[in-house]
Amino acid sequence: MKSVPLAEFMQALKEQGRKAEVLPEGVTFQEDVVYGHGPGTELKLDLFDRKARGSGPRPAIVFIHGGGWSAGDKTQFHVQCAYLAAQHGMLAVSIKYRLSQEAPFPAAVQDCKCALRWVRAHAAEFGVDPKRVAVAGSSAGGHLAGMVALTPGVAEFEGAGGHAQASSHADAAVLINAVLDFESRARSEFASERVLQFLGGAYKDIPQVYRRASPTRYVGPQSPPALILHGADDETVKSSQAVDLRDAYFRANAHAEIEIYPGVGHGWFNAAPHTWTTLQRIEQFLAATFKLPLTAPLPKLRTYAKT
Repeated sequence: MKSVPLAEFMQALKEQGRKAEVLPEGVTFQEDVVYGHGPGTELKLDLFDRKARGSGPRPAIVFIHGGGWSAGDKTQFHVQCAYLAAQHGMLAVSIKYRLSQEAPFPAAVQDCKCALRWVRAHAAEFGVDPKRVAVAGSSAGGHLAGMVALTPGVAEFEGAGGHAQASSHADAAVLINAVLDFESRARSEFASERVLQFLGGAYKDIPQVYRRASPTRYVGPQSPPALILHGADDETVKSSQAVDLRDAYFRANAHAEIEIYPGVGHGWFNAAPHTWTTLQRIEQFLAATFKLPLTAPLPKLRTYAKT
């Protein structure tokens, strides 16, 4: 990956979105770092770090790609990782997990939790604050991020991928066009082949699995702060899922922020100019949640359907 001045990276990010395949100067990139193991397979992540880490422990964030639990790859969030490493000195990683054709639910959830345990197990090595570890994801990855964030300590979702001595809980969550409630969705829509493969069958046959796999069902007073981003015109995952999660947070008296972006559909954040817009919103949320100093004031953000 080519290294360029920060200003050039920022311009490429604004103009090209996810396709900005450059690295800001001062940021290091490590590919295919093994963070855990599944049966017969290595679990790998891509790691972005700032050469000059500064003093004191800093936050970390784990990004989880989408792809219907059966496709996608860890390059999806490279630009977000590079930006957060450059601007805030965060340790930012983007992970690969076992796909549904290899291992159905809850294997992918277990892999993602293992990634957070890996970060905490290496906290001293990387200068990470183990009390400031966030999780983020989109679509199927948003579902997995939601499961990580909302099921701390649930034994069946921990798995045996490694680093059992460390905690897998998330201190904050960013959920982008995420699948959040399989159960309610199954009552009003036909499940896609990807959902059937991931969960192992139809709702009528295994309703308890659809319930257990729904992040919204786990919201409680101790749920970590969440930022929920969704496209108003998303036909793949209805924005009502985002609103329902926000409402569950409010009922539990937990902190959630929501942005419903008009005129955009599923996966809109991958393309310019939306990559930059959503990244600014994520940055704003993480800065407030983790008490990050901003090197420069963020530009005033447009307020969408935030309620």
